[in-house]
Amino acid sequence: MQNVLLAYFYSFCFTLLIIWFSIQIGRLHCSLPWWEDALVNFMISGGYNVISQIEHHSHARTPVLQVRQKTLIIWGEDDQIIDNKLAVRLHCELPNAILRQIPKCGHIPHVEKPDAVSRLIADFVRPDQSQRANPDSVSTISVPS
Repeated sequence: MQNVLLAYFYSFCFTLLIIWFSIQIGRLHCSLPWWEDALVNFMISGGYNVISQIEHHSHARTPVLQVRQKTLIIWGEDDQIIDNKLAVRLHCELPNAILRQIPKCGHIPHVEKPDAVSRLIADFVRPDQSQRANPDSVSTISVPS
């Protein structure tokens, strides 16, 4: 019985350690010497104002699109920081965008599901066009548990 309790204890501690390391990795940029200045500049600029980067309204009646390249949007389905509705909106605003949502993944997919993110990027940049999905598509990928 003591061995079982000890195994549960170590499992619990290991899980907490993984969570702690994930948080530290996610906050790594915050410890860099330029972070405070960058954060202030970011807030002064209006934050994540992606729409202004996508469209530049000139004096004409229609906006001039600034982003013309094919764009891959990778989003964690369980992102608790930025709502998935914004991923869909970004996908709708960007021409030639492909949205891939990763299940059981939060705000930092490249840390939480690096294999899935790597596969998505590799598929996206693969020169064989038959391997790519329709640019107007939104899909959820399957990832091994």
